[in-house]
Amino acid sequence: MQPWYGAPNEADEVIVAKQFHLGNQKQEMSDNDKYIFYGGRLKSNIHCGCSSLAALIIQRLKEHGNDVAFIDAVSGRTLTYKEILYASMKVASRLKHYGLGRGSIISIMSENRLEYSIVAFASFFVGGIVIPLNPTYTKTELKHVLNLTNPQIVFASSRAFSTLKSFMSENQSIKFIVSIDDVDDESNVKSFGEFVNCDKDVNIIPDPVILKNDVAIMVLSSGTTGLPKAVQLTHFNVMTVVAYMREDPRYNELSVPIRLLGLLPFYHVYGFMLMLNVCCNRYSMVVLPRFEPDLFLRSIQDYKVTMANLVPPLVVFLAKHPFVERYDLSSLQAVLCGAAPLSMDIELQVVRRLPQIQNIRVGYGMS
Repeated sequence: MQPWYGAPNEADEVIVAKQFHLGNQKQEMSDNDKYIFYGGRLKSNIHCGCSSLAALIIQRLKEHGNDVAFIDAVSGRTLTYKEILYASMKVASRLKHYGLGRGSIISIMSENRLEYSIVAFASFFVGGIVIPLNPTYTKTELKHVLNLTNPQIVFASSRAFSTLKSFMSENQSIKFIVSIDDVDDESNVKSFGEFVNCDKDVNIIPDPVILKNDVAIMVLSSGTTGLPKAVQLTHFNVMTVVAYMREDPRYNELSVPIRLLGLLPFYHVYGFMLMLNVCCNRYSMVVLPRFEPDLFLRSIQDYKVTMANLVPPLVVFLAKHPFVERYDLSSLQAVLCGAAPLSMDIELQVVRRLPQIQNIRVGYGMS
């Protein structure tokens, strides 16, 4: 079977084969091994002339203008690229006001929501390092990750608020919490409204960074082998993912406009990169704060989702759950699955049930 990105040419095969090692001993690669490790060549430059991830985001948001980027699946509220840029600049201005800048650690502890991209991008604009945190962390897990990453500001939803507040006195690095839902007015808690409702227009020009050295994001591992670990991703790491997504045949080969399902958590690297992909590569996304069978299926039906990025249990749900028969999922053209293996039997069951699906892709990656 040919890989989706096509076979490398002969010169590429030589380069890839030379770079493949097992331990300290160089190994000859089979044809299949070559395809697994080969990423293909890009048509365009990874950084597109931009001196930072922030500069790339600003460039793309300006290009995409008034097109809708995100749709809230629950309320129907929308957010355009222009609105994201405008709000992100305002939040960035307030971050600067409070002394946040290059190298500052800024965390987001929230379920999926429209404001997520605004906070993340504002942090990039001032040169900060973004740390997405799981809002359902236990107290033990949260204490560990806060001590590990030492964020200076945490933007928190109401779901995460009570757990987070209990550590304010213990963690000396946190200056204050920003309540995204404006649920508290204590002295060490600020409202998100203060950050986005300032009167003046702002135009922040991000400082250049060393793309391959400076960290843009720290993502937390899932903690499979113990407590979560922080993984540092540079500006170049993230820009490379954006560039490959831009030219990925999985998106370009579909005959319909791409509308993604934003169910995978943005605090996970998979979900975060999809959110970034929407804004940098001109797709739209229907954002879900949680999985509920009715909300999941109704969102695909009502908002005409064409591509769903899922994990195996959700693909199994599509294959076997009786609720699926109640909804019109004819808009769905592609399913991308990751984070764990997916059996071919489940893939075939999904295609039999939803025959309009053109492809189901299975992949894996590391934080």
